[in-house]
Amino acid sequence: MPSLGPPLWPAGHLPPQGGRSDVATAFANRQRCKNGAFAEAANLPLRGRDARQGREGGLVIPSAILESALYVTDLHAAEAFYRDIIGLEPLGKVEGRHVFFRCGNGVLLLFNAEATKIPPAPDARLKVPPHGTAGEGHLCFAATADEIAKWRKHLAANDIAIESDFEWPQGGHSIYIRDPSGNSIEFAEPRIWGF
Repeated sequence: MPSLGPPLWPAGHLPPQGGRSDVATAFANRQRCKNGAFAEAANLPLRGRDARQGREGGLVIPSAILESALYVTDLHAAEAFYRDIIGLEPLGKVEGRHVFFRCGNGVLLLFNAEATKIPPAPDARLKVPPHGTAGEGHLCFAATADEIAKWRKHLAANDIAIESDFEWPQGGHSIYIRDPSGNSIEFAEPRIWGF
């Protein structure tokens, strides 16, 4: 069997028994291994400008996520939800296939998975490979503590139930709701990841 690369956990910082990791353990390991020590211990490339530019023969690390995708069962309901409830700016859509929204410096892509599973025609100008999934996805929007308080009020005013609302052990708060397709949508303070 081929190697899958270096371990995700540095020596001495193993996930809980049985190999199951969780967010709190990952964050604790990250906190214990500041300033690249985690990356060095795990034999991973370091973050930052040096890593993005690459070293001699080294890997160039992405600097940000440009697009995030969710798959929805009803594009019209999803479009209304993310535009009218979440407040995102629509960027474009193809009826029955997708609707795209701007979110900060990124783009949220909402797809009808049945439509995106179809490969492009051989003569298509944009040869985007087929993709899709089924089931409930997850997406997290960054929000300050004050913004989360405002989201609670806004969601209540729009009859949207908060499924979960809690403080993380390492600090930071999250609330979770469901979009019309059942995707788990979180609003969280970036400090849950040390940002």
